[in-house]
Amino acid sequence: MNIQDTIMPILRKANSLGVELLDDGTQLIGHVPHVAPRARLHVVPPGLKESEVNQLEIEVGKTIPDEYKQLLIQTNGLSIYSDSLSFYGLRADFIRNERAPWLAYSMVDPNNYERPRDAKDSYVFIGGYSYDGSSLFIDSNSGKVFRCAQFRASEIYNIWPDFWTMLTSEVERLDSLFNAEGKKKDPSRPTTPEPNIKV
Repeated sequence: MNIQDTIMPILRKANSLGVELLDDGTQLIGHVPHVAPRARLHVVPPGLKESEVNQLEIEVGKTIPDEYKQLLIQTNGLSIYSDSLSFYGLRADFIRNERAPWLAYSMVDPNNYERPRDAKDSYVFIGGYSYDGSSLFIDSNSGKVFRCAQFRASEIYNIWPDFWTMLTSEVERLDSLFNAEGKKKDPSRPTTPEPNIKV
């Protein structure tokens, strides 16, 4: 799957709010000063090289599912709708500077140091929601994607049949929650999806 044909046409609806291209190729789409003076609605970093994906696998200590590798080759992580939903990647550095807010969230920490104790070995954590801290993981055995509680992988809220179904449906859902100015239409409404299985 290609993000240019799937989610980018939706994210680029915010181009009218301003687009900035950083030296490293990161796209900052939609200036949203109501969030913070420099905030952007979407942050789309450039993709990783195959060697960098291999490096990330070594650091994570797990084989990254092919569908997520496809995303990483196109964009090294992703932050959309004012960080409502973010996807992890290879963090270039941890120095606090002007570049820091636009770097990918590290895929290493949630798969190692912050990994829920009840997570199975086949679970690869790929992202999360800022609203409640819930996490997204792919079960590498089945290819299915799950949303779980922040610290309990067994507390499942949502399930999708595969990564690309989850990504496209979540971008469409989140887009419906924001107006043309990049503001939430209903500030009281959660940005997490409604659970689609019994908890």
